Amino acid sequence: MALLHLDAARPVVLEGTAAAIWDLIDGRRAQAGVIAELEASFEDAAGRLGAQVESFLISLEAQRLIEPARTTN
Repeated sequence: MALLHLDAARPVVLEGTAAAIWDLIDGRRAQAGVIAELEASFEDAAGRLGAQVESFLISLEAQRLIEPARTTN
C-alpha cells in the first residue's frame, strides 16, 4: 500500500504490520484498540508492539498523513 500527501515528493509504502495499522486507524478506534487488535493478530513476545504503534502513528502525523481525533466534551 502506498500513501501520498499531495505536498509530499515521495509516497510512503506500507507493508506488513504498518499496513495492518493503517487498516485499523478508522477514526473510531482509540490507539489502545488498535494495539489490542494487533496483539490478537501478531505475536509480541518482546512486548514492544504498543511503543511501535505509537511511534508509527507519530510518524504518520508528522508527515500529515493522519491527524489526531478531536474529542468532544
